[in-house]
Amino acid sequence: MVRAASGEFYYSGKRLSEIQTKLCLAWFIARDTVPHTTAHRYIYLNKHKHRIVNYGYLQAEGISIGSGSVESKIKQIAHRLKITGASWESGNVPQVLRHRSAYLNGCLF
Repeated sequence: MVRAASGEFYYSGKRLSEIQTKLCLAWFIARDTVPHTTAHRYIYLNKHKHRIVNYGYLQAEGISIGSGSVESKIKQIAHRLKITGASWESGNVPQVLRHRSAYLNGCLF
């Protein structure tokens, strides 16, 4: 990627669109902020340790750390939306999901 004097960016001789330019700039900024040495990695991890998930604790407490159950539910919902003969309007789907969630959580009486 090359930046012309006009401020426009080019890649392989082609001018990048505004969104492509923003994505490339974001990538370069992210690339330049990644720690490179062991000391930088230690400082980075120490600074951001509050964001690192304690998987051992979560497993000991029996808290699910996987996304498999959520992905399974999404597939079930997608399958039900595609049942032969069923017609769904996209505006009604959130309401049906709210009712289903309330039913499963015991909030309906």
